[in-house]
Amino acid sequence: MDKSQLIKVPLKYGVAGGILCIVLFLTLYLSGEYPLEMTSYFMSGGIILIMLFFCIKELRDYKYGGKLLYWQGMSAGAVCVFLIALLSGIFVYVYSAHIDSGFLADHSRQVTEALMNDPQGWVERHGQELYDKMLRESRQLISPVDLGFDDFLKKFLIGFFLTTVVALFFKRS
Repeated sequence: MDKSQLIKVPLKYGVAGGILCIVLFLTLYLSGEYPLEMTSYFMSGGIILIMLFFCIKELRDYKYGGKLLYWQGMSAGAVCVFLIALLSGIFVYVYSAHIDSGFLADHSRQVTEALMNDPQGWVERHGQELYDKMLRESRQLISPVDLGFDDFLKKFLIGFFLTTVVALFFKRS
């Protein structure tokens, strides 16, 4: 059992998944859609799920002879997801800081519009105090670091949840 495969295989799929998430971001943005909505995170979740599936499957079937322990699947999945989220988060930072400086203003406008479209619904679900705080903060400009970290964190958390499911699916003791 070559433990270096726990890094090599996820590295390949993590980089591929990160590139696909960047392509998804650009495709959504250039088609006029906002790339940091929940819909895009569901699509990114699909990319992460596919990359995890093939990463852990390759480890089990081709590198470890059909036997994969749960910790091996979790380790490989964590590396894969970390790379996907890291590449995507770095790209969001670079894009908002250096490529399209108007992206931050667009982000603030999108968040404010989402809050203003259904104020009663937001207040009923989250309370007036939280709604007022979110509305106040949405009007302040967010830094590119905040956007990049937010993208990283969302994708990593989605991916970590998916990793537990995929690793359990491929587990063989």
